[in-house]
Amino acid sequence: MFFPLPDFTRDRRLRDALAYITFLLGHEGPGSLLAELKELGYCTVCDVDYFFYSGFGFLDIDVNLTQGITKNTEIVQLLFQYIGMLKATPPDKRIYEEISKVNEIKFHFRDKLSPQFCVKCICSNLHIYSFEDVLCTRALMGPFDADAIQSLFKYLDVNYLSLQVISPIFKTKGIPLQKDPIYGTEYAISNMTTAELANWAKVELNPAFFLPASNEFIPERFALKPTAKPGLEIPELVQSNEFLKVWHLKDSTFNVPKAFYGFFFKSQLVQDSPLNSNLIGLFIKLFYDYVNQKFYSADLVGINYNISTNKLGLEITVDGFNDKLDAFLLAFVNELINFKINPKRSDIVFGLYINSLKVFDTYPISTMLYMYQDVLLTANCWTYDELIEAFPHSTEDKILPLMRNIWANCQVEVLAHGNIDREEAVQLAQKVSQLLTNSMKPYSSSLHVLYDNNRDIHLPSGTSEFAITNSHHENHGFLLYHQMGILNLQHQALLELMHQIISEPYFNQIRMAEQLAYVTFVSQKFTRSGTVGLNILIQSAYELKYLESRVDAFLNSLEDHLKKMPLEEFNKERNALITQISEKPKQMFTFSWNLWKEILLSQYVFDRDTKLVAYLKRFKPSDILELYRGTLRTDNPRCRRLLITIKSAKTKEMQGKFPISGEAAAPKHAEEMPLKEANSGRGNALPQTGNQSSSSIKSEHKGRIKIKHIRKFKCECSLSPIPKIIIDKI
Repeated sequence: MFFPLPDFTRDRRLRDALAYITFLLGHEGPGSLLAELKELGYCTVCDVDYFFYSGFGFLDIDVNLTQGITKNTEIVQLLFQYIGMLKATPPDKRIYEEISKVNEIKFHFRDKLSPQFCVKCICSNLHIYSFEDVLCTRALMGPFDADAIQSLFKYLDVNYLSLQVISPIFKTKGIPLQKDPIYGTEYAISNMTTAELANWAKVELNPAFFLPASNEFIPERFALKPTAKPGLEIPELVQSNEFLKVWHLKDSTFNVPKAFYGFFFKSQLVQDSPLNSNLIGLFIKLFYDYVNQKFYSADLVGINYNISTNKLGLEITVDGFNDKLDAFLLAFVNELINFKINPKRSDIVFGLYINSLKVFDTYPISTMLYMYQDVLLTANCWTYDELIEAFPHSTEDKILPLMRNIWANCQVEVLAHGNIDREEAVQLAQKVSQLLTNSMKPYSSSLHVLYDNNRDIHLPSGTSEFAITNSHHENHGFLLYHQMGILNLQHQALLELMHQIISEPYFNQIRMAEQLAYVTFVSQKFTRSGTVGLNILIQSAYELKYLESRVDAFLNSLEDHLKKMPLEEFNKERNALITQISEKPKQMFTFSWNLWKEILLSQYVFDRDTKLVAYLKRFKPSDILELYRGTLRTDNPRCRRLLITIKSAKTKEMQGKFPISGEAAAPKHAEEMPLKEANSGRGNALPQTGNQSSSSIKSEHKGRIKIKHIRKFKCECSLSPIPKIIIDKI
C-alpha cells in the first residue's frame, strides 16, 4: 500500500512531520497497526517508510500476508482506522520529542563508518542541503510543529491509495493476466470498486488503536566508567566454577557508552535429534513473535537482542547503550522464563516454519551448497528432509518442557565487554544464570558427552562426492572442499596465506580467462568443531564434470606457480595479508563479536590476530609448497576432498544458450592447463582413516566415493579429534 507525496526533501518542517507519522504507522508495540494485524492473524510483518525522488515521493506500507489475498479489504480498512485515530488525536509533543531525542543520541554516538559510505552520503547531501546541515539534516529534527503534522493527513486519503498484492493465488483465480515484455512477469491491473472506497472513507474508530506509551529504555547516562587496567584488550576470567564462567573486559579503546553481553548455554539437548532441533527452532520463532511487541521500544533506542543455536547449545546476545541495558536484559530473561505460547499465533508460526523447510530447494545455490557441506561434515547436524520428517512429532506441548530442561541442565559462559565494571558484570551474569537455571545444576558427565558430539567428520582419502538435482535453478552448483588439518594458529595462518596467494590466479584463470562462471571464488573454511579447509565454489551453466576437470587442472598447475614465485612476490602477498589482519575493528560491536567467537570456539585466543601475524612472519615459500603438496594436489593419495554438486534439471531449456550438453569444451579463448605429476606429501593433512567400505558408499573408481545416504556415510567415517578446550588450563 502506498500514497503519492510531494517532494519534501528540502522542506525540513514537513519532512520532520512525515517522520512523526511514519514512526506511528510503523510502530510495533501495543496499540499499533501491526499489533492488531497480528492479533487477527492477517500478517507477520509491517514495514513503513517514505522515499523522495526528483519532484515526488511515496509513503510505503508493506505487509507480509499470512492468508493470501483473502483479507485485503480488512487490512486496508484497519489501515484507515489507524489513520483516523491519528487524525482524531492531537499530535503528541511527547512522542515527537522522544523521536527527536533518540535520533540525537544515535547521531552523537554513531559508530565509525567506512570512508566510502561517508563520501557517498556527503556528496549526495551537498546537492540538496545547505553546507551547515550536510552531516546532520537526516539525523536531527527541528522543533515540534503540530500544524505541519496535521497538514499531511490530506495526502493519506482513500482516493490516493494504490494497492499492490503479490501472490501465487492469482493464477488459480482465473484472473486475466498480462505479461511484462522485458522480465516476463505476469500481472493484472484493476480499479477499486466504489463500494470499497466508500467503506474505507467512512470507517469508525477502532478501540484497539492508541498512541504508544513513553519509552522506558531511552538512555540518560553517558558517562564512561573508570578503567582499572587501561590498554587491556584481552578479557579476564573473573569467575569460574563448574557451571558458570564469566569473562569481562572494560573497554578502553572505543570509549563509547555502550556494552555487549553474550550468554552461551551449553547443552547436548539442543542438537540431540531432529525433533529437538525443530522444537527449539519453533520456540525461538514463537518467542520472537511475542517479544517483538513487548520490547519494540528497546529496539528503537538501539538495543539489539538475538537468540540462536549452534552445535553446543543456545546463544543469547544483547548490545546497545549500557544505561538501562542491564534492566532490559533482566526483563528479557524474565520473559523467557514466563513465556506462554499464544494459540492464535502458534498455527501461523508453525506454518511459516514448515514452509521455510519445504522451500529449501528455492534458496540460492550457494546457500544450499554450504548447508549440505555443514550436514556432511558435522557429526550432529540434520538435513532439511530429516527435520521435515520429524515435524509432525514437533507438537506445541513439547516445546516448553524441553526449554525448561535445557535451562535447568546447562553450563553457562558469559562475556561482558564495554562500558561495564567488573563487579557489575559478575552480578548480572549470576542473576541471569540463576533465573534461567532455577538453581538446578547439571551433571558434569553430560558436558563430556557434549564436547564429544562437537566433532567433524574425518573425510576418507580421495574424493567423496554428493550430488543432487534441482528443478528451480537454471545454473549448476559446484562446491569442492579440501580438508586440510586441525584448527590451530599455525594451520590457520598457513591456510590464510595460501588463500591470499591463490585467490588472484584462480580468479584470473577460472573467471576471466576461461569465463566458466560469474559467481565463483575461493574461501577458507574454519569450523567450530576444529577443522580447517579450502572451499572452491562455482555457479555455472557448464557441465559439472567439465567444471571439476578445470578446477583440478588449475589446482595441479599451482605447483609451477608456487615454485616459480619470486621471493619478492611472496613477501608482497604475505605483507598484504599481515596488513589486512592487523587492521583494527572500527566499531566496538565488531571487536565484541570477535571476542565472543573465541568463547564459542572454546579456544580463547583473544589476541588471535597478533599471534597469526607472528606466525605469518616466520613462513617461507617452502611452507606453502609443502601445504599444497600435502593437501591440494589431486593425485596425492592423502588428499581428502568433498565434492558437492547441484545439477539443474532445466539443462535442456538452456542448450541453445550455453555449451552444457554432450561433452563440454572450454571456451575457444581459454588456455589449457596441463595436469602435472607431483610427489605426495603428508603436509598438514589429517591422520589416515581406517576401512571406509560399506553398502552406503559406492566407489565409482579408485579414490572416488559416491555418497548415497548422508547419515550412513557419516556413521561409517571416523571423527576428527575433540576440539581443544583451553579453559581448563587457565
